[in-house]
Amino acid sequence: MTTDTPVSDESHAEANGRRTEAASGTAAARTPPAVLRSLASLVSPADATGTVVVPHAFGGVSLFARSLIGRLPQSAALLALQAHGLSGGEPDTSLPAMAARYVEELDAAGPPRPTVALGFCMGYGIALAMASRAPERFAALVLIDPGPDEPSGDDNVAIFAFDQIPEQHRPPWPMFRAADRATRLAWLADVFRRKGVGEDAAAGIVHGMYRVWEANAGCAPLRDADVVPGDTQVVMVTEDEAGLRDRLRWTRPVRVEPMRPRRGPRFTDLDLDTVSRVVGELVT
Repeated sequence: MTTDTPVSDESHAEANGRRTEAASGTAAARTPPAVLRSLASLVSPADATGTVVVPHAFGGVSLFARSLIGRLPQSAALLALQAHGLSGGEPDTSLPAMAARYVEELDAAGPPRPTVALGFCMGYGIALAMASRAPERFAALVLIDPGPDEPSGDDNVAIFAFDQIPEQHRPPWPMFRAADRATRLAWLADVFRRKGVGEDAAAGIVHGMYRVWEANAGCAPLRDADVVPGDTQVVMVTEDEAGLRDRLRWTRPVRVEPMRPRRGPRFTDLDLDTVSRVVGELVT
């Protein structure tokens, strides 16, 4: 597991020590994202008896995994998968390519089993692809909100880029949408500089993010849970079971867990209490 250009000097070990603080929501808030090659160990207790693996969503940075710090059982290890290309190298341009890379790194790391993959948005499809490629690795999948059917086009990339800018620092959307790439990158780099990242590092981060977004936009979505062998448990966490079944192409039996309606479009607006409860039951 390799790490490049951390956004924070705070170590993951310190994050591990703060797990009990998560009930107040401060643990994730005080753990800014790091820019990583692929597999990052966020929580690694010495007595871990299971592992939660969280693939990235469309943006390539696994912020969702950070929101789970402190919410999982004390005996669970937490690994985040972030897109290759954020810190160098060419981004993967298909879900099978991502799955091959991530399964290889997961096998090399050898985290404690059982392993549960938790996929949200585009991470939903990545989790399915990984479990399809290496079913023996995963005891269960927890799947939330698959991403849009056609995440393509420069406008879509601009929308995801715009969403990274805190509301109080955002330019008007028409201005951002009409801006050239250099201007958009400058706005994004300013976000990281405000977090204390140096000038060169901030520029490298946003260039990597933009390349990953463009690569991700060409990935065909994977929806069908039938690609996963029958002995891998699949749990759908949703606020709209009927709507989910209408949108997806799966026929295999799955466990469905209802969650409270989302307050907004971001991962932090999810019912994280339900998500963490379901994952905790499966990983221990």
